[in-house]
Amino acid sequence: MESSPEEMLQGLDSQQRLAAESLLGPVRIVASAGSGKTKTISHRIAYGVASGVYAPEKVLALSYTSRSAAELRARINSLGVPAVQVRTVHASALAQLRHFWPQISGVSAPKIATSKKDLLLQSLKNLKIDSNQSVLRELASEIEWWKYSMLSPDQYLEKATDRKLETLNFSVAHKVIVEYERVKAESKQIDWEDVLLLTLGMLKSEPRVIEQVRAQYRFFTIDEFQDISPLQFELLQEWLGDRSDLCVVGDPRQTIYSFAGASQGFLNGFESHFENTNSIELSNNYRSGSTIVNLANHVMKHLPAMNSVSGIGQIQIQSYANEASEATEVARMIAEDLNRGIPANEIAVLFRINNQSQLIGDKLSELGIRHQIKTAEKFFQLPVVSQAVQMIKASRFIEDKPAHEIISDILRDLGWSQAPSGDLSTWESLQALYEVLTEKQLGIEQTVQLIDSLQLQHFEPVRELVTLSTIHAAKGLEFRKVYLVGASEGLLPFHLAKSESEIDEERRLTYVAITRAKQSLVISHSKQNGELSRFLAATAGTHT
Repeated sequence: MESSPEEMLQGLDSQQRLAAESLLGPVRIVASAGSGKTKTISHRIAYGVASGVYAPEKVLALSYTSRSAAELRARINSLGVPAVQVRTVHASALAQLRHFWPQISGVSAPKIATSKKDLLLQSLKNLKIDSNQSVLRELASEIEWWKYSMLSPDQYLEKATDRKLETLNFSVAHKVIVEYERVKAESKQIDWEDVLLLTLGMLKSEPRVIEQVRAQYRFFTIDEFQDISPLQFELLQEWLGDRSDLCVVGDPRQTIYSFAGASQGFLNGFESHFENTNSIELSNNYRSGSTIVNLANHVMKHLPAMNSVSGIGQIQIQSYANEASEATEVARMIAEDLNRGIPANEIAVLFRINNQSQLIGDKLSELGIRHQIKTAEKFFQLPVVSQAVQMIKASRFIEDKPAHEIISDILRDLGWSQAPSGDLSTWESLQALYEVLTEKQLGIEQTVQLIDSLQLQHFEPVRELVTLSTIHAAKGLEFRKVYLVGASEGLLPFHLAKSESEIDEERRLTYVAITRAKQSLVISHSKQNGELSRFLAATAGTHT
């Protein structure tokens, strides 16, 4: 039995209901942390279909990660609207590229490189430049920023001087970018940013293609709009044409990807691109206790405050002599949390940069506490996972062993075993790979195909473990208890952040970290690294 339009609005507060009822024309929803934006979006789409305004097959809902897209898809399906397309921006562009490219060129769409790492390693080798994980990570980030900003290689050198590089100078980065593009073209591959660039070029140059695309979708919704880049915005405009039935959702307080080309200007200045914009604000925080919401409001005191509607919450601010004592104490408190019955997957340790995970991970391992590490690197980009994948792919011609035995042997060579042992974060990564590759009884060739598919989907394992995460990687997640470690000047804000805009981004990072916590937040720093972060110092006396 189909639900009535009114039933689709049940359970929404007045702000959410207003957003859900605003079905046509340009709509901007400014949704603060924990305000129920996914609920609002799903009910808005379901209400549009139930009321007959939307044909479900004409709706395209876009998100930035496969995880958030899957959550939105599940919410919409649960409301009885299964025909709506919910995809990431990249997945939508890739689907169009693969469908239309053969019609235009007579050949299949170019192969997508599963990682920039191998292409960068070859480029650095050709240029006789030493490399390590930090260099590779920073170069990959520079390539993303350059392409998302829609610059030529020479324009990169002109425009990038306002940015900060830790491992290389911009002249060297420019040379690597040029060589990277040459190596990539020689290998007949494209990267994920090229998917958007090629799709945009195809739509602009092929009237028949853009006509079909615009005929397919009429109503657009896009989440996390504060993170959109110039390239993604131009692609979105091409999909829309002269139409304006677009709903964007975002929080300017959570713009934390400027280093990758994101600009909150597209959200804040939405009405300059779309006339007669209907702007709606979701300001009720249903996630965090009032003390946590008040701290977040203090950090972002120059913006309208959130309203807390979810209990009181607890905050502690602790200082330690050094990082070792901080990590030891945090690990001890997590052990107590687990003993008190807090589920492992409801506990997170957040930090500013990747290498902060090592010490706390070691301390957790000493206590036998299983944990997973989430960083800006995708699962298949983790060094140990990348190495395992290369070895599995190199074994694709072995015919006298079942695939699960080949996988097991390779992972054992890398330190994996049936039971947790050694470096627990490494073991957990290999265990996650083992589980996803052996879930079904596949041959080795099928397993390699599965790996390629998982890499293209940006697969991330979901495990019931304590989470160690950079603040960037934790955006969109929530936990019952959060430990924000290393909250010192020099780390938060990071020492390379000097300009006003860079400091503002560090402030937004702090807001994101705080608002991941639902019931309890423990903030700590070591005096060895400096004073407590300027964003938190004024409140330190009230939380001990």
